[in-house]
Amino acid sequence: MATTKNYIHRIDSCLREGHPDSCYGTLQPGLTSNEIDELMDELDFSLPLEAYEFYAWKNGTEYGEEEFQGFFHGLSFLSLECAVGLYEDFREESLEHSQLDPTDEPWKQGWLPFLAEPDRLGTLYGCSYYCIVGNLDESFTATSRILYVSHRDGALSVAHESLTDWLCKVAEFYESGEYIDYI
Repeated sequence: MATTKNYIHRIDSCLREGHPDSCYGTLQPGLTSNEIDELMDELDFSLPLEAYEFYAWKNGTEYGEEEFQGFFHGLSFLSLECAVGLYEDFREESLEHSQLDPTDEPWKQGWLPFLAEPDRLGTLYGCSYYCIVGNLDESFTATSRILYVSHRDGALSVAHESLTDWLCKVAEFYESGEYIDYI
């Protein structure tokens, strides 16, 4: 059975070898476990091991306010700093919203966006996101589900059973050289 690190290695090899959709030059260096812990320290949940391994490989794609750098199918791989900032903004917005309607909390605790599908203006706000579901009880687990959350219309679905499962699909896509809709 392949592991998260195996899939990351396969993706890395394809991107370095110049896959036509390669964004390798825009990927930022990975983070250490201590750097990940520092960024997550202020949040109310913890990340699974597979997220640590993912962010240890690379810390998202570089982008400016004017452009998004696509990582996979045009999705931007968010740096952990950016993901944490968005999470904090969305939770604050969600908590304000739930004060008006206690039955509705649009952005749940522990949903950390790690991929963004930019809106038509190419901005981070108003996007759809793929989120790692964190551990609310601060326990340490190996995997977690990946959710698709539309900030535009509130659509929500389980996109993948784990980050490792999603990485497997990305590796298969890059190795096949074909456009396959896995997301």
